[in-house]
Amino acid sequence: MKVQIGSMPLDGSADARPVSDEMTGTPHAAFSPDGKWIAVDAPGGSTTRLDVRPYPGPGAGIPVTAARAAYARWRGDGRELYFLSQVDGQNLIMMAPVTWSAGVPAFGPAQTLFKGPRLVAGKFAFDVTRDGQRFVAVVADDLDPSPLTMVIRAAVR
Repeated sequence: MKVQIGSMPLDGSADARPVSDEMTGTPHAAFSPDGKWIAVDAPGGSTTRLDVRPYPGPGAGIPVTAARAAYARWRGDGRELYFLSQVDGQNLIMMAPVTWSAGVPAFGPAQTLFKGPRLVAGKFAFDVTRDGQRFVAVVADDLDPSPLTMVIRAAVR
């Protein structure tokens, strides 16, 4: 199955257009907070790794990690990139620190934040708050049968 990432204005004023012809077959992507970079799963050989590419391009990808990685998520200020990795069949939520020079990201060594449960694969296997302090994940196992209570505070203008 051929998958291609596209983008379109949120107001619906134009149809979706491909983000890049080079990114076909890449099912997961995450835009940087400034919208100028996109982290994509980069299949290559026997493993999938993460690359960050300029948006809308053109430009070469910058590798984030050589290890198996997918499902990138940016911290709200762009200073960290989180992703899912696997080592010996164990899911790991990892983080690569990001430094910026002239608007171009550079990635430090990836660090394991914590071991994760078996996640439901999909575009939103996990997510992170803007400050990078809390994570939420869709898990495949029924780890806790208690009901989930969500409180949403709406801003009144």
